[in-house]
Amino acid sequence: IVAIHRQATRLLRYRLGAAAFLGWLRAQGIKTVIATNAHRESIAIKDAHTQICAAVDHVVSSHDFGAPKESAHFWQALFQQHAHTPETCVFVDDNEPVLEAAHRSGIGHVLGINAPDSQRPGRTDMAYPHFDHFQEICPAIAT
Repeated sequence: IVAIHRQATRLLRYRLGAAAFLGWLRAQGIKTVIATNAHRESIAIKDAHTQICAAVDHVVSSHDFGAPKESAHFWQALFQQHAHTPETCVFVDDNEPVLEAAHRSGIGHVLGINAPDSQRPGRTDMAYPHFDHFQEICPAIAT
């Protein structure tokens, strides 16, 4: 998997508006955590090309907890490590089973990515509110 990630680095980039959104969150003093199923080695490859880790407060891999984001155990471990008020949290993901797990865990605002692959058409059948561009959920950002 790591070798595949290394070969695909030309595809790594921020989603339209994501960098501005993260900058806006930081300027507001809002804590940011990336929760990913990616292995730490894959995260390091992505970070080397995007500097994503510097744009957020924490990056948590499901491998840290021995459970994928789709499981209740992941969310319990995440909440123990990163205290928060679930009702005020916003969680964004492109995977509906992960969105469902976040919702079941008590996350107050669960949002989906309409078109996770910019080379393919967006989905219209998502169970959760979804968007294409971060400006849709944060009009204050400029792109």
